[in-house]
Amino acid sequence: MQASYEQQRGKLSGNITLQVKNSSNILVQVAVKDHSYGLAPVVKHIAPGAMESAVMWSGKNHGWYDVSVGVENSETRYAGRVETGTASITDPLMGGVA
Repeated sequence: MQASYEQQRGKLSGNITLQVKNSSNILVQVAVKDHSYGLAPVVKHIAPGAMESAVMWSGKNHGWYDVSVGVENSETRYAGRVETGTASITDPLMGGVA
């Protein structure tokens, strides 16, 4: 599993890209879930040996994200902000203010 910042035309878009490779010999289901900002969940079925990507749009959250990627009995959580070089704001959900 790998998380990276999406680029469009050589610049960071503000989105994160999650890539998952199925190293097993069976079909697996991967679920990407947002924990804080109202992004729609993404579910993918990945064939043995295949790699799939999911792009999570964080633009409405000023670049902030808080997502987990679940595969069978394992889950990895990613949280932070995509730095694009533009002016930013403090996490709108910090301290439960929003």
